[in-house]
Amino acid sequence: MLPDPDRLPFRWIRTTDALTRACALWRRRVAVGLDTEFVRERTYYAQLGLLQVAVGLPGDDLDIVLVDPLEIDDLSPLAELLDDPAVVKILHSPSEDLEILHRAVGSVPTPLFDTQIAAALTGHGWSLGFAPLVDGVFGAELPKGQTRSNWLRRPLSDDQVRYAALDVAYLPLLHRHLARELDDLGRGAWMREEMAPREDSSAYGDDDLITYRKLRRRRASARQLGVLRALCIWREREARRRDLPRNFIVPEQALGEIAAKTPRSLAQLRRIRSLRPRDLERHGRSLLSIVAEALDTPAHELPAPMRQPRDLAPYKAEVKALRAEIESIAARHGLPPELLANRRAVEAAVRHHLDGHTQPLPAFDGWRRPVVGEPLVEAMRRLVPRR
Repeated sequence: MLPDPDRLPFRWIRTTDALTRACALWRRRVAVGLDTEFVRERTYYAQLGLLQVAVGLPGDDLDIVLVDPLEIDDLSPLAELLDDPAVVKILHSPSEDLEILHRAVGSVPTPLFDTQIAAALTGHGWSLGFAPLVDGVFGAELPKGQTRSNWLRRPLSDDQVRYAALDVAYLPLLHRHLARELDDLGRGAWMREEMAPREDSSAYGDDDLITYRKLRRRRASARQLGVLRALCIWREREARRRDLPRNFIVPEQALGEIAAKTPRSLAQLRRIRSLRPRDLERHGRSLLSIVAEALDTPAHELPAPMRQPRDLAPYKAEVKALRAEIESIAARHGLPPELLANRRAVEAAVRHHLDGHTQPLPAFDGWRRPVVGEPLVEAMRRLVPRR
């Protein structure tokens, strides 16, 4: 039996005491479905607007609960539920949910069951959205259109509440269906491997270098990279301090341009076209100070210049053949090829091979090693001559 979208039972929790009692009951369950709704348009940190919980199955004891974080003073009772090793926490594509839960209560769901990854491992498709997955597995069409609505507004509209409830109503059912498929295919261990990095709470702390890793360029000198690193760290901390989106502080393009041109004066800084007048007025002197300090950094403290990757233009045909090989391997296993290796991973494997290595890259460790890592090494021996 499927949830009835028009008569979906749900209840609200709006106090810490009620949340504490509910978490104690949920911890007696084998699995709990979770989802969050949030707003992140004008702040650095996502603002949690709603937490949805579902336990049980339709026609049995399905219980859908909407937890209102705007009215609850203390969400810490959730931590014991999230940390409980006896309760599987079911979420769909939860990267943002995990970050939000970690910030809200200091924990991430463990053990975790990501229905998007489970769907990929069982051959339903790559990177499926929740609604397409529910439709594909159960033939049920979920309503759309509320994802980007204002979840901080009160009262929530009837459409928002219905959308939020349906977003978790199918999670326990999906978990049962996909877990059985994983077991039937002998891929339960694969699933646990995929979940392990997502369950590591250390991955969800503040990261000063997140933008630097994105913006650094291979042609930049060590000195330019040092300036870029300093600028990115400053902007990250300023955005956190003021709880504003990074680009509200200074656009990423401006950081890269400043690092490349290393201006020493306000006149030179004004020539940075991607720097807005308001940025120059508010942060101009700070930016110049950061550049000057970075330029004075001792050479041994600068980032090492990035290694220029081997040009694979002469190996275009071989890369294409290897990607076809991966598609063939994926088809034999009933898996989406993107789950095994995307184009970048294939190119990295080719460079690894051309550098004289005979073992698969770490990206192909675990269950991927026998499935695709070792066959890929063997295929490269046949298809990619070392020139």
